[in-house]
Amino acid sequence: MINADTMKSKKFVLYTSLLYLENQSRLKLVILSFVLVLLLGAIDYLTGFELTFSLFYLLPVSIVSWGVGRRAGLLISAVAVLTWSISNLLAGEIFSSTFVVVWNTVTRLLILVVMSLLLNALRRALDEERRHARTDPLTGALNRRAFYELVNTRILFARPTPPACTLVYLDLDNFKNVNDSLGHATGDVVLVTVVDTIAQQIGPEDAVARLGGDEFIILMMETDPQALTAAITHLQDELLAAMRAQDWPVTFSMGALTFLRPAASVGQMITLTDQLMYQVKAGSKNAVTYAVFPDPFSSSPSS
Repeated sequence: MINADTMKSKKFVLYTSLLYLENQSRLKLVILSFVLVLLLGAIDYLTGFELTFSLFYLLPVSIVSWGVGRRAGLLISAVAVLTWSISNLLAGEIFSSTFVVVWNTVTRLLILVVMSLLLNALRRALDEERRHARTDPLTGALNRRAFYELVNTRILFARPTPPACTLVYLDLDNFKNVNDSLGHATGDVVLVTVVDTIAQQIGPEDAVARLGGDEFIILMMETDPQALTAAITHLQDELLAAMRAQDWPVTFSMGALTFLRPAASVGQMITLTDQLMYQVKAGSKNAVTYAVFPDPFSSSPSS
């Protein structure tokens, strides 16, 4: 009987192996699979047709089907069957008719193709499940959990030196009025528009997450004061323009905190940035407050 610890260990090994494949270069995986197919063909030839290694051809097919994609999996399947059949013929395998050769070849190909398609479908389903587990279902932004993981991985746990970064906490002014007067369906469209606008303005290394309701947070790798101010000002202008284009009475209170070194936790970093945003929220709204950590909060609002 297999105990729970053994099952967990096997699942961990399998999960780690799959992640390793997903993080490898596609070209590297294709080359590796070709090499494995040729090696298996050579072994098939040297050991003779009576001793089959057919099961092992599933390995290169599985590698590319999971790590590269469907087309590569089908290609390696065809190459594997061709190599397998040629190796056996060269080893002296004799058939009673051409039909048997064709039948065996087609059967082998179907087995490998079905395995390839199943693995690729499983990979796509797993990717979709991962995406839903990490994103806000309405807006497509990262959810809180995914944002915490991202900052932990890229900032707090980065080695040898954690990079500097900026968090921007963003709250929608008058959003409740939109829901009350125009309906929650319109409110949902507003939130989607906000995320789409942010995504178009931030860089490829930046990220946006929805923390809940009408509150969002942005991770920006920009820390230069002038460049950061220009980027956030432009972002605010684009957000306001998107709201005006639909005649939505929404503005944005924003707090931007540059971390020259990270705080003790992601939660603390978000809390500190949230405090900056509330300085604006409690005042004139529709403005941005900037500050630097670990310097004191000697910031001033700007519209």
